[in-house]
Amino acid sequence: MVTRLVCLLCAVAIVIMGLREESLALLALSSGIVMIALIGVADAGLPWRGLTFPSLVDRATWAVPDFPRSALAAGALAIGFVFLSIVSVPITPSFGVLSAVAWVVAIGAVVVLGPLLDRICAPEIGRYVRAAWSPEHRPETLSVVAMTVVAFALRFYQLETIPMMFHGDEGIVGQIALRPLQGQFAPFLSVNAEWPQPYVYSYLETVSMLVFGTTVFGLRMLGIVFGALAVPVVYAIGRAGWGPAAGAIAAWLFAVSHLQNHYSRLGTFVIESVPLMALVLLLLALAYERGRACPDGGPVDTSDPVRRGVWTLLLLAGLTCGFAQYFYYGSRLIPIVVAPLLVLLWGERRVTVWQAAAFGFGFLLVHPDGEPADPPAYLTAIPSWKPGDEFLADMFRNPCTASTGR
Repeated sequence: MVTRLVCLLCAVAIVIMGLREESLALLALSSGIVMIALIGVADAGLPWRGLTFPSLVDRATWAVPDFPRSALAAGALAIGFVFLSIVSVPITPSFGVLSAVAWVVAIGAVVVLGPLLDRICAPEIGRYVRAAWSPEHRPETLSVVAMTVVAFALRFYQLETIPMMFHGDEGIVGQIALRPLQGQFAPFLSVNAEWPQPYVYSYLETVSMLVFGTTVFGLRMLGIVFGALAVPVVYAIGRAGWGPAAGAIAAWLFAVSHLQNHYSRLGTFVIESVPLMALVLLLLALAYERGRACPDGGPVDTSDPVRRGVWTLLLLAGLTCGFAQYFYYGSRLIPIVVAPLLVLLWGERRVTVWQAAAFGFGFLLVHPDGEPADPPAYLTAIPSWKPGDEFLADMFRNPCTASTGR
């Protein structure tokens, strides 16, 4: 026990050094020390004990499932429209309505593809939704709704004045989001060279300001919505793993967390990664529960009615992971976290190789673009530019502001 504590204290010291020196090597070293120190702490429950991976040379591992024709059509539709959204970006000089619409249609096709692969019909989905409001589950559902409302109220209260400082990053985001409202459009699936972030986020902020006003309130409202909607996701993770009581405790702590409240109130792209990361983990946890392994350790029978829903869950997890890449840079850690989890699910025969590949399909479809091709011009522009003041000036010059009170 003493040796473990010493190792953990050393790991904490190395983490502090790594953060101060900005060294990934030191952070990786600390992670390795923590893993070594915790070996054997929960000996009976180690997930890799007795784990035997399917053979990659076995033909059954790569056996192609019997896909329904409707699912093949939905998959082909998704691939065709995402290809259209990519090739139409450079040829559209303005917003690129064709590219944006094709991208949305492709995402919709993937959402439909999951239930088709699982052979789940629309009435069955409706029954699942109505079950949450049945007399048996209604108190639980209402309690989650109440916690979400509290989280929204805590983040919404005096949004324009708290935090009092208007961050410079908020000013840049606000200026870029105002451009479409002033008739200046940019290709949808592209990266802004001034502010190296995809325009998908910028247009979401534009919609927020169009709905809630071209004010600080409208700029910050997008983060409020994302931050509050994370509460039911956190509750679902706790409930799936440890029961309703654990889910309620986790959701309530998340709802009143000062850290979550503060970053939800900033009009930047930081808080959106949190609920999206949580949603990816929730979908993988549900896939683990639904994808029950065969008792004899044989190949997975995807036609088993008990396993229905795994295709849908993994496709949605891939879509969520890909969509998260349009936000804060920390979202890039999500695929790194997911990769070993998918290997574990496959090793325990909870999912097949093709179902794990469905995650990658959803990820690549919703996030087809790469890094910015142009150098980030904002690095040289910001020292001589006050983006917060510029945004506020644009806001008060905009005629829409007159009808939008604080």
